[in-house]
Amino acid sequence: NATGVLLSPQRTEAMLARRHSSQWNNYCARRELTREQAHAYEQAADRGELRVVYRFGDGMLNDDQLDISASQITIPGFGQAIPLDEPNPYGDMS
Repeated sequence: NATGVLLSPQRTEAMLARRHSSQWNNYCARRELTREQAHAYEQAADRGELRVVYRFGDGMLNDDQLDISASQITIPGFGQAIPLDEPNPYGDMS
């Protein structure tokens, strides 16, 4: 019984550009570099040039390790709890 919001990539980008317009162009340039690196990685993977290490079960958590309350979720290994009762910071985007 969870509720989630789905936004299109275009709507998400418009919201971010509106909220962070002064930094948006810098982000877009860095994102393009990341896309180029991802493409090179994909090509290397297609050629079988990767040395993958798979660690099955490494870092997994059990249900009883999570502390869930009405106001927050605490996860072992993370420095801060995840607050659940904060106001919506995107109220101006609707």
